[in-house]
Amino acid sequence: MATYGPIRYGGIINSGALTGTVTYTNTTDLPTANVGTGQRAYVTSTNKLYVWNGNAWFTIALIDTRFNATGGTVSTYTSDGTDYKVHTFTSSGTFSVSSGAETISYLIVAGGGGGGRNAGAGGGAGGYRTGTVDVSAVASGGTGTYTITIGAGGAGGTAAAGIAPSGNNSSAFGITSTGGGGGVTGEGTGANGGSGGGGAYTGVGGSGTSGQGNDGGAGNGQTSHSRAGGGGGGAGAAGQDTQSSSEPGDGGAGVYSSISGTNTAYAGGGGGAAHNGTGAVGGIGGGGAGGTGAAGTAGTANTGGGGGAGAGYQYAGGAGGSGIVIVRYAL
Repeated sequence: MATYGPIRYGGIINSGALTGTVTYTNTTDLPTANVGTGQRAYVTSTNKLYVWNGNAWFTIALIDTRFNATGGTVSTYTSDGTDYKVHTFTSSGTFSVSSGAETISYLIVAGGGGGGRNAGAGGGAGGYRTGTVDVSAVASGGTGTYTITIGAGGAGGTAAAGIAPSGNNSSAFGITSTGGGGGVTGEGTGANGGSGGGGAYTGVGGSGTSGQGNDGGAGNGQTSHSRAGGGGGGAGAAGQDTQSSSEPGDGGAGVYSSISGTNTAYAGGGGGAAHNGTGAVGGIGGGGAGGTGAAGTAGTANTGGGGGAGAGYQYAGGAGGSGIVIVRYAL
């Protein structure tokens, strides 16, 4: 068979190969004058690709309009009679659409904030966002390639004062989830973030971002050895305020999602800690527990959980958990 460039007569190509091809509605619209040999044209009414051989238009390919994409860790599952494909990104990468168009569901969780040091407060969970978006082989700058960014968790607090580092943002398809706010070390107000970090002493919790998370819990108004920290905010609930000098605040609860095919909790806040008392629990969804005479527990990786606070007498806070992006569509 004759060939024109990489395309053979009668071949099948995917829709991503249409970049730079002139599109017409009907075959009667195809020009016959001032057309260069080898010029391609796509006719929407026939869903076929044509080439000009110098004298006439010839059909060279049918267009594959099925949706095909790669990227992340790919899995499939069936729910209520519908088959789904899932792309899970636990590190930054690309979601590449080679043909077709689709409305996909997404979950985007940012990195959690670090827990504070020395009877500090829990870190806030990374921002949690879900929804749907249209993607296609040619919609993203003509390439069908979408950048996926996974935010790292903030480091646990180790300085004598201040606020532990906040988590980093996660993003995909032009949508950004905000990193969780760091919990305060010793005394002060937690950082704002996807969910806010907890406060200690007279400090209040940092503010969560609307639609992504909740505020951190407040301190108990006491200092020195009577101090205890509030819990970091979670996607499903605010961090708990410090209850007493020996009862720091629990981390706020996260939110469950079954987008992956398994019902999994994400974006829980980190627990606070005390000088003299038991460390508070982290929120469901990967929130780290506050330390009891020890360093805080880190948030769980790829949940966006906040880090737990370190206990009094200079124990460090736990790091926030890294974020995650999950994409799902029906087959």
